[in-house]
Amino acid sequence: MSALKDQDIEKLLSLASDAKINGGSLCEVFSKFSKDKNLAKGTVRNIYYDILKKAETDESLKEKYPSLKNLKAEKIIEFDKVEARWLLKKILLGSTFGKPVRRIVNELTDDPKKALRYQNKYRNMLKSEKDLVDEVIGEIKAEYGKCFDPYEKHGDDALSRLKNEINDLYARISQDLRNENQRLKMRISYLESENERLRGKQINSAPLKDYFENIDMMSSKFVGGKIHKEQ
Repeated sequence: MSALKDQDIEKLLSLASDAKINGGSLCEVFSKFSKDKNLAKGTVRNIYYDILKKAETDESLKEKYPSLKNLKAEKIIEFDKVEARWLLKKILLGSTFGKPVRRIVNELTDDPKKALRYQNKYRNMLKSEKDLVDEVIGEIKAEYGKCFDPYEKHGDDALSRLKNEINDLYARISQDLRNENQRLKMRISYLESENERLRGKQINSAPLKDYFENIDMMSSKFVGGKIHKEQ
């Protein structure tokens, strides 16, 4: 946290809170804030998650940084080795038969967040787990006689396309959140309007009020069992 002053950290948390409420992208918050403060995007992201993690056990931080009250770090679900290998083989096999990565992932899940998680994992495996990738490629070749090789000439283009697809997924998730947020706002507005209408109707009709006013009027005219005419 030493890279930022307290007021800068609160500003970052405030921007993240606004993005959460309005369906914005946390990735875009990190990108813009890092440019404003001349820091690496990864540094800003690490600061953000570090403060959220510490706030889980240190309540005083929520007083120091008020925007923390609206934020909570989502639990990161790690891939186990079996799941990671399964995913890698599914994507490489689909690519072997001409399917783009996005289509393969969409066939595996219709959840945009899960799809993004799959694409990120695939990209990370291509970068940091080449031995595993080569092993799975060999396995597919043994089974099908051929296999798409992401490291061949088209490798850079494939990675570039994958990055674009991931960015598109971020945009889709952000748009879905914005649409849902707008729908909820419209629903709340409608319910508030309906509540005001019903309240106004109840006040205007006021049947009990009219009843008791009439009873009071009749009582004032009745004295000793006789009804007195008003002079």
